[in-house]
Amino acid sequence: MKTVLSILLISSLLVLSNCKDEERESRKRGQDQFLFSIAMAGTFKPNFCSAPELLLEEGKVYNITLEAGKRFWFDYAIRSTGNIQKRFRLTITKDSSTELDYFVKNCAQNSSPGASPPKVNSPTELVYEDESLSYSNNASINANLRFFLDGKAGNSNISFVFVQF
Repeated sequence: MKTVLSILLISSLLVLSNCKDEERESRKRGQDQFLFSIAMAGTFKPNFCSAPELLLEEGKVYNITLEAGKRFWFDYAIRSTGNIQKRFRLTITKDSSTELDYFVKNCAQNSSPGASPPKVNSPTELVYEDESLSYSNNASINANLRFFLDGKAGNSNISFVFVQF
């Protein structure tokens, strides 16, 4: 009986001491993972934009339905080639009851961009012109740029085309 009792006592002590080591290792692993995640958080860049729904190709006409209160995200396909000429024009044809704005946003910043003013603003057509699709000499800023149309009023079909000149 004493042998069984002593074996039981020794085995229970081994189990308890082993649990403390596992708990200590688990805590240490958790601390290491926490420190690793803090270190990795500094290497990832935030993205405050939606993915582009469309890549605009030069000269191609696109038709979409833009609802009031919705954003339509897009990008210019030519930006990925680096073959960007001096000026570009985005022409939007719309119903006279439709109100919308055109925005350029830096996705690395959580800020509200200002609407770009149109060069031509008629009831059925908006024309936006700019010197460049690159808004900075900094390549990382240009890589984070996204473009969107923001429907303000009216649900209608709009068409738009992008050209360089």
